[in-house]
Amino acid sequence: MLLLLLTIFLKYLTNRYILGVPQAILFEKGILNYVLFDTYKFATTTFYAIAYWIYLESIKEKNLRIKAEIELRKTQEELLKTEIKFLKAQVNPHFLFNTLNFFYAESYKLSPKLGEGIMTLTEIMRYTVQSTQNEEIPVEKEAEFLHKYVEIQQLRFHNQLQVCLETNIFSPNQLIPPLIILTFVENAFKYGKLNDPNKPLIIKLEAEPTEIRFFCQNLKNTHFQEPSTSVGIENIKIRLNKHCDDYDLSVTDENNLYTVNLQINFK
Repeated sequence: MLLLLLTIFLKYLTNRYILGVPQAILFEKGILNYVLFDTYKFATTTFYAIAYWIYLESIKEKNLRIKAEIELRKTQEELLKTEIKFLKAQVNPHFLFNTLNFFYAESYKLSPKLGEGIMTLTEIMRYTVQSTQNEEIPVEKEAEFLHKYVEIQQLRFHNQLQVCLETNIFSPNQLIPPLIILTFVENAFKYGKLNDPNKPLIIKLEAEPTEIRFFCQNLKNTHFQEPSTSVGIENIKIRLNKHCDDYDLSVTDENNLYTVNLQINFK
């Protein structure tokens, strides 16, 4: 109502004092008719404006609904693909583990060392598959896995690798993202020089109620031709940011040593 009265008043001022229309002509049919006519025009304009706004909003809502249906269809398709992949992922490891168990049983009769190697490999692969199904795992499981991983590497190289592995797990149920530690250890075995008794690969993993500490240092293999990338470290940082509220990761690449320090703090 205030907007209507203001509009009529402003129109009157415009016609009377800016355009110079005589008041007698403006109120030729009376003040009431003048007000009613302007009220009709105002109401008509407002009605069309509101109708047009409703029309635009309906189109916008329809487009949003169509977009949401398309996104829902895409999501359903992705879920279906993921479901199929998950079923395949369950079938393939099941077949693989059964086959490896068969190889273990048969090979152990001929060579206990070979049989133990196959069993260790089976346990490593089983842990890798099962751990990735969870966002976090007990640090004790990660420590056990590290020992098996080093064991299988030593079997490959006839116990010639210079590795010093130390795990002190005083708080075994502390949770960490799976295979975080393995990425650094794998890099050490891949890019490190592990045949120098004076500079062995050092791996330390400690878990206490308030923190988890990991240290890894290796002598660099200067003859290794394949260039390393920082993709793995960036992925680790993304996972740590997602699952750990407070952590400190330091990677030092200098001279002939590569050093990793990771500390995860708990409240």
